[in-house]
Amino acid sequence: MNQSISAEWSKTERIIFRLGFCYLSFYFIFLDGFLGDDSLPFVGYIHVPFQYISDIFIGLVNRLFIHNLYEKDIYTGMGDTSWFCIAMLSYFIMSILATVVWTTFDKRKNYIRLYTYLQIYARYYLAFVLFNYGIAKLTGEQFPEPLPDWLSQPTGNMDSHTLLWLFMGASKSYNFFAGFIEVLAGGLLLFKKTSAVGSLMGIVVLTNVLILNIAYDTLVKTLLAHLILIGFFILAPNIKRVINFFVLNKPAALTIIPTPFHLNKFKWFAYSLKFILIGFVIFYNTMKYSAMADAQTQTYFGGIDGIYDIKEYYRNQERLLPLTTDTVRWKRIVINKFSYLTVQFMNDSILQYSIQPDSINKSIALSLWNDSTFKSKLNYTLNNTGDYLFEGIYEKDSIKFISRKANLQVYPLLKDKGKVKWVWW
Repeated sequence: MNQSISAEWSKTERIIFRLGFCYLSFYFIFLDGFLGDDSLPFVGYIHVPFQYISDIFIGLVNRLFIHNLYEKDIYTGMGDTSWFCIAMLSYFIMSILATVVWTTFDKRKNYIRLYTYLQIYARYYLAFVLFNYGIAKLTGEQFPEPLPDWLSQPTGNMDSHTLLWLFMGASKSYNFFAGFIEVLAGGLLLFKKTSAVGSLMGIVVLTNVLILNIAYDTLVKTLLAHLILIGFFILAPNIKRVINFFVLNKPAALTIIPTPFHLNKFKWFAYSLKFILIGFVIFYNTMKYSAMADAQTQTYFGGIDGIYDIKEYYRNQERLLPLTTDTVRWKRIVINKFSYLTVQFMNDSILQYSIQPDSINKSIALSLWNDSTFKSKLNYTLNNTGDYLFEGIYEKDSIKFISRKANLQVYPLLKDKGKVKWVWW
């Protein structure tokens, strides 16, 4: 059986609610936007003026108290940035001050209606964010196949963030499982009777993701911490019952959250709008991420992107032997879709360059972002044997090398991607 939410809250419960209500209101209005913004494209435009106000406010706080941001720094999303840390601290202090004033002048015994309104909003927000990330995994957009750069270098050369993306992108089945659980949790959150289960599932899933982000130093830890906080806000009336059921092995009935709207005559209309909204969010995200995932598999720059193993290398007309201790001779080059060319030397050290490919004239211009004086250009041709000949100027030297483009699908990491093997001994 279900139980109704208590009509009289303790003093501690009222204070915690006021603080949570104030902070989450600031979060939704001034930080992450309405209903996640990414899930409903037109809603993002409504958030723009509030974001502008927040930029001005955080800039003022920084100039007066912190002096940690450059004047040009503005809102850059929910990453682990100095801007967001200052914003988070500022809005939390404002929430404490608002809670003190609220507690001083308001003597009500509960805030059931206010909690109900914010809880409904929080449920839809968290559900749509989970849909956003879940569908991105199901379509393969969030964690695509490993980039050629990652396949061509030793694991020890990778940073932990890249290693996490490589690990996740290497398995279609785990991506499907993770995405399905996120979408399922989001779906359960959208209905009052299953919202407690959905919030509990969401908290578990997001906590695991948060630990991964902490362990592999991925820069969305603050966002995940807030999503978990929102999950606990939704679960709040049932936290004691969850502990009784899962920890203390006691019978526990879920709490009923009252319905704020009584639309008996127009209930069909309200449900129709609800399912249209949910259907649109799922459809929009599926189409968006499917298109982005398809773009991940395309060839770029006329198909010149990929890994090239160098068979012969000449510098100033002199052929250099493939000695493993050589720091001058190139071992391979990698061209990726983000307009970068990585040079791997014989000793496995690497250098990365920005490039401007010209597939019509079959040339690649190289540059360094931190050295405006560096200029290099390579021309390439494909001969009858399937080898690519690159030649041009590099660091004032003439270079030429014959290379063979690698078939990425024969790499062990990609060869069996999506397959499940059972080894019987």
